[in-house]
Amino acid sequence: MSPRAINKSGPVPGRFQRSIHLASGGTIFGFLIGVILISPRLIVAFRQIAENRYFEQKLFRLTGFILQDALQRWLVATIIFTLAGLLLSIIPPPRWLNRMVRTVSGRLALRKFVNSTALLFLALLIGVNAIIVLDKKTTSPPGPNIVLITIDTLRADHLGCYGYERNTSPNIDALARRSVLFRTAITPRTKTAPAVASILTGQYPHTHEVRNNRVPLPKKAMTLQEILRDNNYLTAAVLGNYMLKRELSGLSPGFVLYDDRMPNRELNRNLYENTAEQINRSAFNWLEENHKKRFFLWIHYQDPHGPYTAPREYQDTFSHHKNQYIPIGKVQSYQRLPHIQEDDGKVDAASYRDAYDAEILYCDDSVGKLIAKLRELVLEDTVIILAADHGESLGEHDYYFGHGKFVYEACSRVPLIIYTPSATKKAVRIEEQVNLMNIAPTILDLAGIPIPDEMEGMSLIPLIKGETFTCDEFIFLEKTNKIKAVRTNDWKYINNLEQDTDELYHLRYDPLETVNVASQNQLEVDRFKTKLREWMNSNDYIPIGKEHYQKLNKIEREALESLGYL
Repeated sequence: MSPRAINKSGPVPGRFQRSIHLASGGTIFGFLIGVILISPRLIVAFRQIAENRYFEQKLFRLTGFILQDALQRWLVATIIFTLAGLLLSIIPPPRWLNRMVRTVSGRLALRKFVNSTALLFLALLIGVNAIIVLDKKTTSPPGPNIVLITIDTLRADHLGCYGYERNTSPNIDALARRSVLFRTAITPRTKTAPAVASILTGQYPHTHEVRNNRVPLPKKAMTLQEILRDNNYLTAAVLGNYMLKRELSGLSPGFVLYDDRMPNRELNRNLYENTAEQINRSAFNWLEENHKKRFFLWIHYQDPHGPYTAPREYQDTFSHHKNQYIPIGKVQSYQRLPHIQEDDGKVDAASYRDAYDAEILYCDDSVGKLIAKLRELVLEDTVIILAADHGESLGEHDYYFGHGKFVYEACSRVPLIIYTPSATKKAVRIEEQVNLMNIAPTILDLAGIPIPDEMEGMSLIPLIKGETFTCDEFIFLEKTNKIKAVRTNDWKYINNLEQDTDELYHLRYDPLETVNVASQNQLEVDRFKTKLREWMNSNDYIPIGKEHYQKLNKIEREALESLGYL
């Protein structure tokens, strides 16, 4: 072939190469601009990915980050395209490819082959991105909005829908008439931080490692809010309990809004918290701005927690017919109410129960207003789950106006109500016992999101549908490492590990746990003790004193002491 023939073919690749160089330069420039614009979010995202415990979660987070919005998808596309271009220009093509292409039409064909492949790859990226942008179903989750309402210190048996004779809960009762009500929902731990961590992780306390208040959830834990956020849910939490402040609980990761402001100081304690009215105000503002997006909203009302100081207009709602005087020393100092007069070293316990019920009624009014706001905006496409973190002992087992000390039913049995817009409009009642840690997998099931293997709880949807399904044959409870229990639908076995004592109650005949029948049922005691030992593992013996407590400043310590937690 003559030199002239070769020169005649030269201008074509020259123009082609200049256009490729121009495109590559524009791509690299766009890549650099994208990095500058998105670098803060990029740093946060990859820090969160690195903190995840499980490989599947790392991959899930990375995928969620890539597909979160168009800017991030374009950034990832330019990263891939730029790296591909650099590799093609630095790494020589393999010999087999050289030989194959040279047999066709020489080096020019190789260049065209490489450049056209890169351009084809870029076209594919553009096409996929366009499909994602145009198809709303891939950018907006198909599941419903989700509102999780947790109410602090709320006994199930003090709600009308659970058979209480007083009208403490007309709004919750109305919700229950259109929902699925679980008559026997059990919390695995009768303190706020461990119970709420179990709700949001679907795990027992000894698994998620929050065994007490002031112990933050480890960063390695996978939470409901993070999974929903990674599936394009907008997440928000509005909270009223001091134990849930971000630095004490470690629950804020995964929430776009984590409103833990505590503006009000309550009686007898150096604690600033949110009242139900203030929580609603914040939640309503957020709903007004975001109700058109797919969202997960968690609200935690604090009001039934002592001291029982409902607003004045609620305080005289309930009155008892028979006084019950107890020594003032049985009422913790933070619980004492000035309007309940001490007489000869004694106070009327019935008056405290009246005050507790008044707090429930006040909180119920706020729940009703929240449901009305949801009905106004998005109720036809919203799942509502209402539960409590734990109950309250009102004198059972000589334990007055407190929780966390024992694992008896007064503190461990809580309400659980699930409203779904697709369900029938009549009440459904489920007698079988369930665990609070089933809430997270149930929410994921309703949202159409796979349930991680790490969650020990299970979805309640088969139970709701009436399928033959044993959800929680055994539920395990604990009071740190001192007292552990195992519960079935009929029995509760309590083992004091320090004193090596046994308690056994037949719940079907003795729901108030007044008669210990352990000595008459040694076979049952042995069966439950074996089951309890099988469940406990090496992690279950971590001494509470060695847990990673959050360091407290003077104000926080005073607040916790006034709450009775220190």
